[in-house]
Amino acid sequence: MGSGDMVTPRMRIVQPTSREVSDSKARPGEFYCNDGSVYQSINVVLLHIHHERALWEKGSDTPLCASDNGIEPSPRIEHPKATRCGFRNGDRIVDDCPMAVWGKKGSPPPACKRGYRLFAVNTDTGMPFIIQLAGSQVAKVRQLLTAANGARRPFFANACTISTTKETNDRGTFFVIAFSPLVAVEPADKYRAIAEGLRGYDIAKTYAAEEQQGGGEVAAPVDEDSIPF
Repeated sequence: MGSGDMVTPRMRIVQPTSREVSDSKARPGEFYCNDGSVYQSINVVLLHIHHERALWEKGSDTPLCASDNGIEPSPRIEHPKATRCGFRNGDRIVDDCPMAVWGKKGSPPPACKRGYRLFAVNTDTGMPFIIQLAGSQVAKVRQLLTAANGARRPFFANACTISTTKETNDRGTFFVIAFSPLVAVEPADKYRAIAEGLRGYDIAKTYAAEEQQGGGEVAAPVDEDSIPF
């Protein structure tokens, strides 16, 4: 089997209402991987990160519309809400779908939520994985990106430990990701090949594998207070 046939597993943060809790597979605040493994924290090397978006119908596990890159609708969406989600302007993605654009100050946030898809390697097992972060997690990712930019080394030359913290607001209690301070990987190019091999990875492979397992879902953001760039 070639590298192009490999499926990268997906990790997600277990929330109090997640089905992994009701199925007694994991506890709130843990990381659950679609291969069945469970972690309280994970030592990782960061590989790369992508923008994505999703428009959710309340109470549904299936997005009404989604983008795997923040620029165009995902091929898995049968009836996208627009032909284009945004466009690239330098290092930024500018949103131009009506469902994703922020209105005037004081107006509600867009219905289509921005998120990130982070690729990392579990350094204890050597296995790469994907974790999708949206809603309240967006601010955590932006802090991570600021730290990585300040480190002035390739993204794949940064290691840290990921865990979760519990937060409570008027909508209830939920868990968000936490990144420990970044440390340099030595040698710096140790994970370069893995990062480059996964750069063009098609997330549809992971979704298809989960559907075959009977557990496919793209978790909705745990909190709807998305933050504009």
